[in-house]
Amino acid sequence: MERQTITSAEFKERLLLTDEMVRSKKVRYENSAILIEHLTVEGEVKIDALKLAGRSVIITDVHFSGSCRCNHAEMERVHFIACQFKLLGFIGSHAPATVQDCTIETLVLESSRAKTELLVQCKANHIKVYNTNLNAEMSTALRPLTSLSLKECDLHGVTLRSHGEDRSHTLRELDINDCSISGDLKLFDLKVDWLRIRDMFFNQSFLFLEHCTISHLHIEDLDVREAEVTFKSVAIAPSKDGALTDDSRVDKSASIKFAGLRTQELVWSLCDWSRTKMYVADNFIQKVATKGSTTPRHILPLHGNWKEVVDLYGLLEAQARSQGHTADAITNRSGGLKAYRTYLQKPKRDRMDRFTLWLSEQISDYGSNWFRALAVLTLSGLTIFLSIVLPFDDRVVLGVDSTTGEVLLQYAGYFFDFLSPIHAQNFMDMDLSGWPKVIDALSRVWLGFVIYHVIRSTRKFVN
Repeated sequence: MERQTITSAEFKERLLLTDEMVRSKKVRYENSAILIEHLTVEGEVKIDALKLAGRSVIITDVHFSGSCRCNHAEMERVHFIACQFKLLGFIGSHAPATVQDCTIETLVLESSRAKTELLVQCKANHIKVYNTNLNAEMSTALRPLTSLSLKECDLHGVTLRSHGEDRSHTLRELDINDCSISGDLKLFDLKVDWLRIRDMFFNQSFLFLEHCTISHLHIEDLDVREAEVTFKSVAIAPSKDGALTDDSRVDKSASIKFAGLRTQELVWSLCDWSRTKMYVADNFIQKVATKGSTTPRHILPLHGNWKEVVDLYGLLEAQARSQGHTADAITNRSGGLKAYRTYLQKPKRDRMDRFTLWLSEQISDYGSNWFRALAVLTLSGLTIFLSIVLPFDDRVVLGVDSTTGEVLLQYAGYFFDFLSPIHAQNFMDMDLSGWPKVIDALSRVWLGFVIYHVIRSTRKFVN
């Protein structure tokens, strides 16, 4: 049947069910129900006037090019079947009886009390919920394909999770903004490119994320002061679709951002965040706990406050030491000292401390990298050794002959003797004097300092 294009005003006239509408066959009866079908409705439709006289209305194969908002008590007699919506809105308790086999770009719930059975039918690309009392049953019925937004809602023991048929599906965005919490807020088994939880107060309630895969985890202005924030088996991984955050201050592929987070305890359990950058700003975190987890690869300040980064690394180091995890404690201490050196650079003070920290970082990454310390020992020792041998040892003649291998082996032995700060004065079977003696004396101090870093770095793996 040929599709007719009408305006939103003409569509609303048909819902009044006047005798003229019936005579002109703009609507027709079918099994005591009114049938409206095969239309394209242009413009914005707000269904706020109905005269159904106790009849049901079936609206089928109607394409709404603009928004369609339901705001009338008799909407419970309306059935949408195989329709297309750019935006479908339910206001208050006004919602249709069924939304069957419909294509919905955006579903909007405003102060809605829609039934769970109806919401299950509404599989929209985007779902936006405003100023709505959302309980556990109602939240389970929300099944967006692309994004979900909750704003200024009252959340009562809400758990957001993936559903049986969509367990591998990835949401582009989940935004929970300015909601009040009654009972814990749990996110379970979700895959999200961009998760934002912001501007919320938890009154003795917990925020709990478990078995989630997220590209960008952003928590902003969250007050969980009387409870804890827990992440369990939460993976931070770049989006397969290459989704990027619009925050220019953070890593574009994957990131964690805590800004304005106030919590009694921050817990991450069984989380591998070793390849992820964490960005922090204006947080108040009393305690951290990492249970079977790795700390982020880098912790960076959003507003240049490196002292906050130092304090967070300090909490992580103390927690690792309390569990007897020496290696993790030293790794966190290394990160804290890097942040502290940057913190000292800002006010241009404590130049000697900054130089000492820089030297420690270059040699052994603050006692956490034994291989780097060993490489520095070998390369610097070889450079100093050659600066003594080449200019001042008359026995050395550049060139290759039959004795070259034997001479190299002999001087290799001299070199390894030289690496010991307590080597003899005549370790090369010759007495040093003048500049060679001065260089040798200074090298003992340097080599001893580097060897200390080698030993200190290997202690990372022992208690």
